[in-house]
Amino acid sequence: MIFQLTLLPSEVFLPKDSEETPDISSRTDPYVGNLIVRSIDSLLNNSIYEEIFNNSDICTIIKTSINDSPFHVRQLISKHVRRYLENGGVNKDIDDIAWKLLFDKEYAIFSDSAHAICSIVGNTGNHTSFLDDHKVHTLITHSKTDDVTDRLRIFEFCGMLGLRNDGCFLKLRECGIYDEIFKVYLQEDVLVKLNCLEILGSMLPLLNRLNFQIGPSSDFIKHSMDLFVAEDHLLLPSVLRFFSTILSVPNVLADEDVRSFGKHVSELLNSSNVTDPRYLSSLSIFGFLYIKGLTDKQTCANFVETFKNSTNEDVMYSCMESLETIAHLKRLDLDFEFIGDVTSCVMDNIHRFPFGEIRELFYTFLLHTIDYNCVVEKIIAEEQKSKVFTKPESNHQVTITKRKMIKEFLSRLAELYPDGALPLDELTIKTLKSL
Repeated sequence: MIFQLTLLPSEVFLPKDSEETPDISSRTDPYVGNLIVRSIDSLLNNSIYEEIFNNSDICTIIKTSINDSPFHVRQLISKHVRRYLENGGVNKDIDDIAWKLLFDKEYAIFSDSAHAICSIVGNTGNHTSFLDDHKVHTLITHSKTDDVTDRLRIFEFCGMLGLRNDGCFLKLRECGIYDEIFKVYLQEDVLVKLNCLEILGSMLPLLNRLNFQIGPSSDFIKHSMDLFVAEDHLLLPSVLRFFSTILSVPNVLADEDVRSFGKHVSELLNSSNVTDPRYLSSLSIFGFLYIKGLTDKQTCANFVETFKNSTNEDVMYSCMESLETIAHLKRLDLDFEFIGDVTSCVMDNIHRFPFGEIRELFYTFLLHTIDYNCVVEKIIAEEQKSKVFTKPESNHQVTITKRKMIKEFLSRLAELYPDGALPLDELTIKTLKSL
């Protein structure tokens, strides 16, 4: 069947962008190529990969014909090559096929191949056995081509490879491929810049090992800092988010850049201009700034006031994104007054937003901050006043999250009141336990 695939013309395969009809597997279907692809796809499994891939005739015909094969055939091969290598398979011919497919024009096939190659260097632990000088030269060539889509894929792949194998990272850094990401960012349009930011965001653990003091990476920082004073720029919200994630990465931002970033975001927060997309972005990254000590009391007060009074769901989601950032740290050295204030707002907002997914975020925040005594006290007071936590929810997922929160709350009550003198009456405790 695999041999036959290489002999079939493109006409017998369903066009790539077409949807399969319910009767596509019938004997009269003209797309016999797809029938064979699906048959092979269902037959191949881990138990027979070794036998199939160790057949030199099969590997030879795949290697020689793969580039000219129809999309469905290339996708079939890339899918099973990835699965084989991710499960620890070792085969030089299959490694070569994965490398060939890395440069396929279809993203799905590129993605399969990129993950497969990462498995190769991850399984062997030796980058020199795969990433030789010829392959590095090929990557450099593609990273400087006129096709910006090709360049972005190479950057994405090199980020993945660097994360998977330290030797690969050092070799790619030495040849300057990571610098090319910043060059493309500075040269291309907004859409390409957004892609570059996404790629850089995916390789955060590697950024502190790049030199941001000189070269294209330094120019990238300067360009981004200049954007902060731009009143209307499509890229700014994404740049703000990216910078918030690299605040905790050492050796990237200079102290002066950190202070400047904090100042600009605080100014945006204090403007309270809900129609400005930069404002929503600033609300969502407030948590990062708060943790780093880059927000003053006035900015914190403005954030709390916005969170307390806004009826705009976008604003609520942005605020909760920041609060989740703070809550996930579980740092008990944070300002108890601030935690208490935002917890009071959460209690009010649970009543103001009786429906919708935003309620799940409120309960998630309480779940993640339950170690703060002030949060436990707020929950006790609210339950005594409104019985909100013993009332049923209308959404199943919200109910599940609420149950988790209540379970942790009851556990904390047992810690804080070991003598059993609980501040809630017996019926309330019984109801909470039954939820």
